[in-house]
Amino acid sequence: MEPEKIPQAIAESEIEIGDLKIRVMVLDNGQRVVPEEDFEKFNVWLMGRGDG
Repeated sequence: MEPEKIPQAIAESEIEIGDLKIRVMVLDNGQRVVPEEDFEKFNVWLMGRGDG
C-alpha cells in the first residue's frame, strides 16, 4: 500500500476585500487553502469591523 501523497500547491492568487489582501493557494487535489498568516490577518481585519 502506497503512503498518501501530500497535496502540493499548483497555483496562488490574491483576493482583495476592501483594504485587505489575502493569498489563496490551489492544491493539486482541487482544494483551496489560505496560509495561516493570511488567515490571522483576516481574523484581525474581521474583528476590527465588528462595531461598524
